[in-house]
Amino acid sequence: MSQEQALRAEISSLLQQDLDELNALLGQSDPDAGDTLHSFESARRWGEQVISQLSDKLHTSICRDWRYCERRKSKAFDDDVTLATAVAGTIVAGIGTHPVAIIATILVKRGLDAFCDCADD
Repeated sequence: MSQEQALRAEISSLLQQDLDELNALLGQSDPDAGDTLHSFESARRWGEQVISQLSDKLHTSICRDWRYCERRKSKAFDDDVTLATAVAGTIVAGIGTHPVAIIATILVKRGLDAFCDCADD
């Protein structure tokens, strides 16, 4: 299995979870959290904090550099797995050791149109 196929499979699985579960997973896997065990709620909040801290970098990578608002019209991104895989590839260099698949999935589930403030047309 290629690296992209493995990423697609991971994202496909992650898309089955709700945002609270994804944020908790992100919180639990955050390298800055150390070996501290978190309750579900504290892990969820930690994950939301990670997204918040990375927000400016993510916005620059996805919205400005990758030009999501222009690309969203492409039929190539009609399914969430393909879109999240593309986003993962776009942000991987800018998020350090954070789990790219989880972050990309969270952003897609939250809605990239709103995140990038795309104009309706």
